[in-house]
Amino acid sequence: MNKKQIGRLIEEKRKEKNMTQKDLADVLGVTESSVLNWEKGTSFPDTSTLNSLSELLNINMNELLNNKYDNKKALPGLTLLIFGIILIIISFIISKSENNWIYIYILIGTLIATTGFYNLINNINKIAKIIISIIFLFTIIFLILTLDYINVSIRDEIPKFAYRITRKDNITEYETILYNVYKISDNDDDYIIIDKNKKYSIDTIENSPYIKFKSGIENIIKYKDKYMGDNSNIGNLINTLPLSSFGYDFEINSEELSLTINYHVSLNYQNLQEDNYLEKSIIYNSVSLMLLIDNIETINYNFSGYTYTVTRDEIENKYPNYEEIKTDMKINTENFKKYIEKKINDTNFIENLFNKIFK
Repeated sequence: MNKKQIGRLIEEKRKEKNMTQKDLADVLGVTESSVLNWEKGTSFPDTSTLNSLSELLNINMNELLNNKYDNKKALPGLTLLIFGIILIIISFIISKSENNWIYIYILIGTLIATTGFYNLINNINKIAKIIISIIFLFTIIFLILTLDYINVSIRDEIPKFAYRITRKDNITEYETILYNVYKISDNDDDYIIIDKNKKYSIDTIENSPYIKFKSGIENIIKYKDKYMGDNSNIGNLINTLPLSSFGYDFEINSEELSLTINYHVSLNYQNLQEDNYLEKSIIYNSVSLMLLIDNIETINYNFSGYTYTVTRDEIENKYPNYEEIKTDMKINTENFKKYIEKKINDTNFIENLFNKIFK
């Protein structure tokens, strides 16, 4: 413990005794300026005064000079800090989403940890301690919210810290401070959509083209085939993919190894223009068809007079991580989910990729 720390301790113990600097100086037989200098940390009591000072103020100077006092004083604060953090972690791990108790337990843990942190700070004035402790409090809150977002984005779980939950039909909306999450249910098959920019509402989220139980790899992989000649298989596959709800017919050119899909909708249709619905659909359909039907070389998408065309080379060379999705003619379903299903509603990703392939 340095002179300034000892000075603060002397001042603290003197005030506990309701003594002024002059009172303490008179009892010890020293000048008032000497006491002032001790408390400021500019000087230190001599050996003859040290024992009298320790007896008068009930300070064990041997412990003080060997830093044991600091350790004893820090122990309660350290205990509270550790206990609070453990309570936060346990509450976060074991609590289920939509459980209101998680807020109470984490609030208690946060307050306990902050109190412990406050008690550990001994070398600054009270105002600075309060300011630093408030910063510590908000840091804990930020880390908790960050962990919650990581849990949502990596594990496909709904957020634990939603300030509002709204339900409509088979959709549940979870509103958080920075983003929204939508859980869409179909019988036993649930999936979530993370709306990072809060573009959707519970009334518009269905405009997202990707529906897991219908268009996800777990359902469409049964249509995998080496050849595109089976009209029934191709038709069933297209029917599971985005845009099929608008109606369509298709043509297969076995010589050119091309597939033409004529959708019965105009590009001016409002739903196609919102939130890159069209771009998301075409990207998802193109990658899925190329992966599942081995010999398709070209796909044409017709929309009432306008055509988008994509080739296998463009998809294989320009779609990120394509080679990790399909290796040795086999589809890695986990990588399909990671690099395609989870990317389909990433507007920035889709816009950039669509511009590279189709423009």
